[in-house]
Amino acid sequence: MASVLGCPTIFFCRNNGWAISTPTQEQYKGDGIVIRAPSYDMKAIRVDGNDVFAVLTAMKAARKICINESRPVLIEAMSYRLAHHSSTDESTYYRSPHEIHYWRKHDPITRLHRYMENRGIWDAEKEEEWLKQANQLIEEALVEAESTKSLSPEAMFTDVYEKMPPSIEKQMMETKLHLEKYRDKYPMSNYLPWN
Repeated sequence: MASVLGCPTIFFCRNNGWAISTPTQEQYKGDGIVIRAPSYDMKAIRVDGNDVFAVLTAMKAARKICINESRPVLIEAMSYRLAHHSSTDESTYYRSPHEIHYWRKHDPITRLHRYMENRGIWDAEKEEEWLKQANQLIEEALVEAESTKSLSPEAMFTDVYEKMPPSIEKQMMETKLHLEKYRDKYPMSNYLPWN
């Protein structure tokens, strides 16, 4: 629908090489996900998902296409899933320790950390200070979030388009009428009021 409607949308797909416990080459034929974009008349970019700077460059290029051409873009970030798929998954049953060890060295956070240290812009002291600040900010944000009402349902319509299309305006009014009619079914006191 993004192509049909000309929505300037970036679809970011992290291809971690696995479909739960099945290697992607055993899950589907073809060259990844990016090859599917042209069939939807979408532009596509494949990028090393473990390279922060490459991903940034790809995102900038995709944004430029979205803004200038008012069309969607698919980014396929080739990466690797270091962790288990879920809490019930034990990935060492189907991945060797050697494979996991190899990819741990290529983890994007590790790579960026190494890059910054090698250039003298990051060190253990800065990291310790940053962790303290980050933890403090997280604690403050949690306290604020828990004491703040959620946005009005209206926000899911008004915070998307500069000029709202008539179809979305219609959906917004239908939602408002629905919530008014069935107000006893929804915890509306948890939300900011509708304007």
